Amino acid sequence: MGPGVVFTNDRYPRSQSTDWEPPVTTVGRGASIGANATVIGGTAIGEYALVGAASVVTRAVVTRAVADHELVFGNRRGTAAGSARAGAS
Repeated sequence: MGPGVVFTNDRYPRSQSTDWEPPVTTVGRGASIGANATVIGGTAIGEYALVGAASVVTRAVVTRAVADHELVFGNRRGTAAGSARAGAS
């Protein structure tokens, strides 16, 4: 995890709900998250996935997760390519 990474715990701040519980966020083994990235609560980042610096992970294309070995970046979640476990694509 790079410096300045933020994990949020509230999808709807200032809501008046009294039964609020923080969402579960998971980060898979070997995943890398770049500096100043923001991960919104309730998302999952797969094993060996790479999240680019300053990205905002809000949701996923499939099952609200960043897939295993996937590279994602940006605020609109661009997907570049899969990355191999050893780092080669």
